[in-house]
Amino acid sequence: SFAYPFLPVRFLMRTRLDSESKIAALHVPLLFIHGSDDSIIPIRLGRKLFAAAPEPKEFRVIPGADHNDVFLVGGEDYISAVRNFALKSPTK
Repeated sequence: SFAYPFLPVRFLMRTRLDSESKIAALHVPLLFIHGSDDSIIPIRLGRKLFAAAPEPKEFRVIPGADHNDVFLVGGEDYISAVRNFALKSPTK
């Protein structure tokens, strides 16, 4: 489902958004933070993208958060997840 179902998206978009194959090519630590109630990108798609990503990676779910309020709903849990991820030493 699209945010604007009345637009002819396939006609207007010329770029194929193949996130799974693109993320597999990354060689950096990845942090996924996803709202459990995301109404734009369902959590199952977030988990699917996470599964396609190479290590090192982390997946955090913010219970009750939608797409645009993950930071607000997550509060200290969100900040802590970002802080801890950023402070980890890089793997070699």
